[in-house]
Amino acid sequence: MLTSIALFKPSRSRNWYIQYTNAEGIRKQKSTGCSIRRDALKVLTELKETLKEKPRIIMFSKLTEQFLEYAGNIYPSKTFEVYKASLKDFFDFK
Repeated sequence: MLTSIALFKPSRSRNWYIQYTNAEGIRKQKSTGCSIRRDALKVLTELKETLKEKPRIIMFSKLTEQFLEYAGNIYPSKTFEVYKASLKDFFDFK
């Protein structure tokens, strides 16, 4: 996932550059290799498509584990026990 992206041309370069911040918050720069802005915009569009975040696939059991870890810290203990028992019953259902 991109948080920000920009196209710019440094004064000392004949090429356009792309600067972006990735999902981890790391700023990156990449030369487009293009001296014409229109061509650089095409490279920018291609990069955006390449860097688009792919949907994460997560197993329901893993999601349940994560939820219970979260819920144990957020909800009152009685509420947490009800959630835990309900999910246990759900997984034991045949």
